[in-house]
Amino acid sequence: MIIYDLCNNEAGELLIKWFESDCKRKSEAGKALKKFVQSRRRDVQPHIGEEPPKVGDFIYVRSSDDYIGGLAEVTEVAPAEFIRVKEKPHVSMNWKYLKDIQKTLAERYGEHRAHLCG
Repeated sequence: MIIYDLCNNEAGELLIKWFESDCKRKSEAGKALKKFVQSRRRDVQPHIGEEPPKVGDFIYVRSSDDYIGGLAEVTEVAPAEFIRVKEKPHVSMNWKYLKDIQKTLAERYGEHRAHLCG
């Protein structure tokens, strides 16, 4: 058996030590990456209510041909309750329509973030 033969000489011992230390490094790197990601994560609370959201609030938006719906960050609130979101900046959306479907979209998308397709 190859592994048995490797373990019975110095090269085999070095190989085993390298493998164990490599696994430990990967484990430590994984822990560091997880800690980094958690430090960057923001707990997002979707905007709830009849009033238009404020800049920085998160709302649910629908999917379209080039866009996957979900939570999106409001970047602009214009008069007449038209809003823009960071994830789809070229489109104005009517809050009067969106406020009525927030609950439905929340059930559909949960914590999923909105983004462009592709």
